Amino acid sequence: MSALQELRGRYADVRRRLYTVPARPMRRVEIPPAVVVEAKPYVPPPTPLYRATVKNEWQGPLLPMPFGPEKMARQIAAEHGVTLEEVREPGRKQKFVPAREEIARALRSRGWSFPRIARFLGRTDHTTAIHWVRGRK
Repeated sequence: MSALQELRGRYADVRRRLYTVPARPMRRVEIPPAVVVEAKPYVPPPTPLYRATVKNEWQGPLLPMPFGPEKMARQIAAEHGVTLEEVREPGRKQKFVPAREEIARALRSRGWSFPRIARFLGRTDHTTAIHWVRGRK
C-alpha cells in the first residue's frame, strides 16, 4: 500500500468520526389526547342601537333603518324632551343642541351625507352638520 493510499484511509476514518452522529435510542414522547371543545350555538346580536354610547362611537354595524328618518328623529327628539319642529328651528338654544347632535350622528351612521343631514335639520351649511357629528374639541 502506498503512503498516499494510507493517508487517504486515515482521513476517511477521521471524517467518519467527525461527521457521523452516533446512533442513540429514541426517547418516547407521550402525546396528550386531543381536547374536544363543544361549539356554542350562535346567538344573534341584539337589535342595533341608534344612539351613541360615547361621542363618535356607534354600536352595531351600518344597517338600514327599520323605519324612516323622520320617525327616528322624532323619537330621539322626544327622548331629549323637545319636538322635531323645535330642533329644526334656526335658533341656537342649548336645550335643542344635544338632540340635533344625536340625530345628526344617527343619520351619518346610516350613510347620509353632511349636506343632506344639514337640509334635513333645517340648515343650509354642511359644515354645521360636520360640527354636530364630530363634536366639540
